[in-house]
Amino acid sequence: MNAIVTIGYRQFAWVIASVITAGGLLILPREDFRAADADAWLAFSLPLLYVLYIMFVFSKLVKYFPGKNLFQIVTITMGNKIGGAVNAVILFYIWSVLLRDFSAINFFLKTMILQNTPGGIIILLLLLLAMYFAHHGVETTVRVNDMLFPFFIIFMLSLPLLLSNQMELSRLKPILTSSPGHFLAAHYLNSGWFGDIGILGGLLHTVSQSEKVKSSVRYGGAITTFMLTILFFVMSATLGPILTSKAMFSIYMLAEQINITEFLDRVEIIIFSVWFPVTIVKISIIYLIFLIGLSNYIGSVRPQHFNTAVGLKFGICSLVAFENIDELFAFGNFSATVLSLGIMIPVTLALMLLIKAKENLGVEPEKMLEVPKMVKTLRLIGYGCVFLALASTAVGLFISKYYGPWGYYAALGYSLGITGFMVSSHLEFNLMCYPKNVQLGNGPQANTEASKSTG
Repeated sequence: MNAIVTIGYRQFAWVIASVITAGGLLILPREDFRAADADAWLAFSLPLLYVLYIMFVFSKLVKYFPGKNLFQIVTITMGNKIGGAVNAVILFYIWSVLLRDFSAINFFLKTMILQNTPGGIIILLLLLLAMYFAHHGVETTVRVNDMLFPFFIIFMLSLPLLLSNQMELSRLKPILTSSPGHFLAAHYLNSGWFGDIGILGGLLHTVSQSEKVKSSVRYGGAITTFMLTILFFVMSATLGPILTSKAMFSIYMLAEQINITEFLDRVEIIIFSVWFPVTIVKISIIYLIFLIGLSNYIGSVRPQHFNTAVGLKFGICSLVAFENIDELFAFGNFSATVLSLGIMIPVTLALMLLIKAKENLGVEPEKMLEVPKMVKTLRLIGYGCVFLALASTAVGLFISKYYGPWGYYAALGYSLGITGFMVSSHLEFNLMCYPKNVQLGNGPQANTEASKSTG
């Protein structure tokens, strides 16, 4: 693409958090609680490892191929024929994700809010919004997300306070008594939704500086894991694992439980007005990435050239993709996970091997930005926190059946690990990407380089 498009590192981090979090709230909780019962809120450590893997991949791709997106990098490293075939598979995967998300919103609106509105009308309106954002490009879409996502974070973090009068911690007990197989199944389901982060490789041409990209991906993954842990904890303590595993849209039921005073009910309408725009922006970003990949596949300059044609075809596919909501849940939680991990992991591994093996690609790595010592320390602390969360749940899973208090210790260790990773990622992100008011301590060269952030 000829036009130079850039987005900020905070915007990139919030897009990552929005893409992973917003869509999965509709159909993920039911299957998660069916698999792990009351322990579903502890099943986010392994998906976080996948985020760290994608962080490493994205930083390497930006380092060796600055100004290129994932589709262009695949073509450069694998050639036109093989690269074209791989890009076609990636486009098929993105198409399936779009069908999943559009259909989920369609079924949700028809079931809970707009019972008398035909599904075709809902799909048409959603599609027009996605086409509108795609017409205005990446920068406009991420700016809208940058404006809306802070309100979504505030809503998620305020859930324990808003539902404090409805929560019963006894619903969480016993802790970590599910079987290892069921607990790993919940991790598998969550990994499928976290796998959507790989799609954002289509936006790598909008960012530079591999170290800052690394910080952005870590920060986005930390926000996602922290918010989903809080949400599932509150959901388990408020609705209980049995009701959540049977409810079709438990997130809406959870919002209906918020009763601040006798004179302020129907708060779910206010919450819906925050969640729905973020979800629309999320599917618009994925739709735009599909257009970017298609334009690279065909050889066109502007992705918007295909906006109308692709939109019409996608609208027709959305109407016939799923006959009922059970098919959607089965595809969204099982088949989509296979597509996500089964496509993106082999593709990214192949790219890493090709970058390492082929030294004559004709691409010089970027001039490395000096990483401050404090940033390195915070990264090590973050990795230690992830290990603490993972080890706590692993140990507690095998011991708590025989010694009950170990379940509480494991849950505490997991909570401290996820919280520590969130705090360390936030501090590291600000030090690395926005160091204007922070003394880095690595000499004037580091301060000069770091001050060039365009985020």
